[in-house]
Amino acid sequence: MIQGTKHTIDIAGVSGAVTATVPAQKNNVKVKVNTTDPGSLANMPGGADFRPDRAITNLVLEDEARPGTVLTQFDPAFELRIRYTAADVTAAGGGQLKMAFWNGTKWALFTAAKHQFRLEPDAAPASGGFGVALISSWGDPPIAVGH
Repeated sequence: MIQGTKHTIDIAGVSGAVTATVPAQKNNVKVKVNTTDPGSLANMPGGADFRPDRAITNLVLEDEARPGTVLTQFDPAFELRIRYTAADVTAAGGGQLKMAFWNGTKWALFTAAKHQFRLEPDAAPASGGFGVALISSWGDPPIAVGH
């Protein structure tokens, strides 16, 4: 886990559903997580390599000194942790649980190579855990947990 300012948001009845930990930035900008809402999957169909089960939209990172100024580049990267639940594990039906973001036309998977993506299961793995990714470039895309 990286060190920095930790922003935790509870959504859709899931305590600690989204955590963005933003380390001190090289440009000295202080980052504020503005909002996150449960999202609709109605207009975001699954693809061959990802089927969303639960979406989170509007994760906005702003310049704390200039409200409304959305930040898109982070140096160093911030850590995004999305809570997955036992229901998410069940929905995956024994398949690999994944985390993805909507790139405007399709779901793009967070990967180990680009985002150092990993799953961190709870002590009792069937109860859930966290999908974790490090992000250096962000454009406020919808994100989702799925399989």
